[in-house]
Amino acid sequence: MTIILAILGLTFLIFIHELGHFFVARREGMKVETFSIGFGPAFYHFTHKGVRWQFCYILIGGFVKVAGMEKEGKKEPHEVKDGFYSKSPWARMKMAAMGPIVNIAFAFFAFCLIWAVGGRSKSFSEFTHYIGWVVKDSSAAKKGLSSGDRIDSIDGKTYAGAQDLLLASVMEEPTATFKGDHIDYFAEKETPYTITVEKGEEEFSLPMMMGPAGLIRFEEGKTPSLLSSGIQKGDRILWVDDQLVFSLPLLIKNLSENRALLTIERRGNYLLQRIPRMPANEMKLSVREKGEMEDWQHALGLRGDLGDLQFIPYALSSNGTIERSLVFLDDDLQETTDTSLQAGDRIIAVDGEMISSGSQILKRLQRRHVQLIVQRGGITTPIPVDEADQYYMNSVDWKALPQIISTIGLPYPKKEIGDIYLLKPIEMVPNKEDDRPVMGAVFSEQPVLYNPTPTKMFRDVFVDTYRTLGNLFTGALKPKYLSGPVGIVRVIQHSVHVGWKEALYFLGFISLNLGILNLLPVPFLDGGHIVFSLIESVRKKPMKAKTMERLIIPFVVLFLLFFVFVTYQDILRIFQ
Repeated sequence: MTIILAILGLTFLIFIHELGHFFVARREGMKVETFSIGFGPAFYHFTHKGVRWQFCYILIGGFVKVAGMEKEGKKEPHEVKDGFYSKSPWARMKMAAMGPIVNIAFAFFAFCLIWAVGGRSKSFSEFTHYIGWVVKDSSAAKKGLSSGDRIDSIDGKTYAGAQDLLLASVMEEPTATFKGDHIDYFAEKETPYTITVEKGEEEFSLPMMMGPAGLIRFEEGKTPSLLSSGIQKGDRILWVDDQLVFSLPLLIKNLSENRALLTIERRGNYLLQRIPRMPANEMKLSVREKGEMEDWQHALGLRGDLGDLQFIPYALSSNGTIERSLVFLDDDLQETTDTSLQAGDRIIAVDGEMISSGSQILKRLQRRHVQLIVQRGGITTPIPVDEADQYYMNSVDWKALPQIISTIGLPYPKKEIGDIYLLKPIEMVPNKEDDRPVMGAVFSEQPVLYNPTPTKMFRDVFVDTYRTLGNLFTGALKPKYLSGPVGIVRVIQHSVHVGWKEALYFLGFISLNLGILNLLPVPFLDGGHIVFSLIESVRKKPMKAKTMERLIIPFVVLFLLFFVFVTYQDILRIFQ
């Protein structure tokens, strides 16, 4: 159904475009022969006041056929009675311009209506300047960009949101220069940076390396451990297992990692470490170490083979003190596994639960638990987009987090400071689909209210279109990133899913693009007809049919080839 609505939306834009041509043509005394909605064979038609109105099977598109626009016999176009070229250049320019003008007017009307009803609710991540995640070992990470940093500009242009990251990615330049600030949230300190990142060969390489931040809130969950943790609907997720949460992908990555949060006593100091959990059979155990673990297993009543039990890559004493790092059977695993604990470190808590023996560590490692710190009582309704980043940073007492974190796993942990809360450890549950542990929670992103004035929306779309055309003609933008009818229908279809205001915006966006593109001075477009009329008004005599054909046909061929190319790219993107 949404695909049908999307096709009808695009057809509507073309219909009003052709309707503009039709009314001016009739008013100027031109003979309109056909008004077609769609292309190909007609499945329904009727004649009214000498005009054949038809509906064709290929509903995307349409045209108005005026007498004299196509050569009739040996007559020159200007010799056809009541034909397009028999009228004055001014009349023809008005007729050619009215289609684009109607599209431009509809776009402004759509933007006015959206503004009048209060704007659109968008996601925080679309407009934030903060980075939510960076792929490890990517060019961006190697150059120093990290989660939580802020972007102020890319390639000298002010950064306005995720769309700019996408635009910078499709430009031909092999690098992109970022300026902004590294942020130490706990110290509340900002350090300016200028970093040039190599894009790589992949399509949309920059969005594959990094993504925008998200203000993530708990929505719902039904697992007993989750419900008993104290979490509440609307809580903002700030910290999970020794990592600040800057986006939903970062949160999911953290939860999917099979690691244990250990509280360590090292020479009288306490610290947290995230250490990999893995089957014991992946590590080389001495006879003594294996025997001791078997004793722990027997005492705990843990069934199954010892090698299948989860453990950490360290040999432990009976009181949980690190004796040495274990050697892996797989050399590659040895190189990629974090073994940052030191001999003499004593584990005093696993996933926030205090322990006093090696057997208790073994027991606690069999089920993964996560520790969450949340902020309670924040704004859950849409925040004005201009205030969103400020709210993201300033609504949290970041200095309170270390005070809570430093007590996790100790006898008397701090469970709250102001509106910041440490939840009870949450046990992960197996996912029925792939047996991967999950929290069993649904999260949502903070919405923002985006309601610029109609003139700003109009100006932004116009500037984007102008910039795209300019980059296309200069070669800075690859044509394969443009969309044809298939891509446009997909965009409208997606917007219909989001809501009627989003669908109306994209109809206005596409309508304005149609208007601008049709005014380009290309021979077979409306802008081309306007240019022909201007030339005739200067020369004081009409152009011959053969001359116009020689100008129009090459551009029509190029357009058809371009149409096939962008449609092919649209279809490729669907299957990718």
